[in-house]
Order: sequence, then C-alpha cells, then structure tokens
Amino acid sequence: MPNAASCLVSIEFGTTGPLNTSALACASGNYALLDAFHMMKRGEADVMIAAVPRRPFHPSFLLHLRGWARYLHATMILSTPAGLLTKDRDGFVFGEGAAAFVLETEEHAQARGARIYAEVLGGRLTSDAYHLTAPRPDASGAIAALKGTLASIGKSPEAINAIFCSRHQHPSG
Repeated sequence: MPNAASCLVSIEFGTTGPLNTSALACASGNYALLDAFHMMKRGEADVMIAAVPRRPFHPSFLLHLRGWARYLHATMILSTPAGLLTKDRDGFVFGEGAAAFVLETEEHAQARGARIYAEVLGGRLTSDAYHLTAPRPDASGAIAALKGTLASIGKSPEAINAIFCSRHQHPSG
C-alpha cells in the first residue's frame, strides 16, 4: 500500500489537511515537494510535510528479486560493474533512502518566529518518456520544465540557487 507511510505520519501528528502519495520512483521527491508547494499556494494548508520514503526491499519484494533481476538485466536498467560509480554510469543500483521537507507559508513561519532557510519559488513537472530509466537524449522534458519554471516565477537562471531535478543521464550522452 504506497500511501501507508503518509497515512501513518498523518495519524502520528494528527494532521487533517491534504494528503497525497506519489509513486513515481526517482521523481517522487520532486512531485511531493511541488504538490505540497501548489497546495499551499492554493490556500489548502499553511504547513505541509513533503516526504519520500523509498523502501523497495520489503520481504515480499525480495522473494521476487531473482526474477526481477533477470528482467532488469535484460532491459539494461541495472548498472554493470564497470559503469557503477563512474561519470559514464550505465544504469541504476537498488538502494533505500528517505528525504523530507517541512514547508510552510511565509506568514505562518513569521507568526511563529521561525528562521527561514529557503524559499520555494515554483517548479514545473514534465514527462519525457523515452526509456524505462532514461529521458529523451535531447533533454526536451527537462528543458521544458526549466523554461516553464523560470517563466512562471519571473526569474533569470542566474537568480536561482538550487534546482531539484529527477532527470537521469542517458548512458550515451
């Protein structure tokens, strides 16, 4: 049940606002962050937790890993030992991890006297489906997302301090 973590966090903290779960693999974090940002911009919440628990190694998954490994190897999704940790990486390696952001409106943060560390200006979500693990070689999806974001926030590229992107580099370029 992909939404179990979101529901348990909501139960633990007694939150009653919007709740959403994204199951978009490596893009889940960006979707969670922007979903929270957009919900707050629409006035649906003053504070949002944007989190991405990634736990692919559930015991039931491990039972099927042998078959999955054959499939992933055949589709050339898994990295080869030679391409594992190089600038020319050629696939991915299974792993576990998590990330979380607590976002709040500027008004809410100021009212409670919080130190503001960063500001989310905006973002765009695109899909440039081309391959199971690689975007289009011309990077058209990432370019559209960046151009759309810059246009919507009215900023030049030089005014941006950080960009979160789920784009994977295609092994050929």
